[in-house]
Amino acid sequence: MITDVNIIIGVVMIEYETKDAKAEEAPAAPAADTPKIYPSRGLFKYRDANGKLWKFKTEKEAKEHLAGNE
Repeated sequence: MITDVNIIIGVVMIEYETKDAKAEEAPAAPAADTPKIYPSRGLFKYRDANGKLWKFKTEKEAKEHLAGNE
């Protein structure tokens, strides 16, 4: 039975450069004073003047809701 192992077999040190991961830049949401409909993650969204985020499945639904709120 081996109780103490001090032998290193075939260890090779390799130096390499790493790259920093950068997050993908998404377009910024429009300012609250100019409600614009924008697509995001499969939904169409806009923020009203109060800052509430509205989400819709289709762009048509979002436009109808936005037109009704103005």
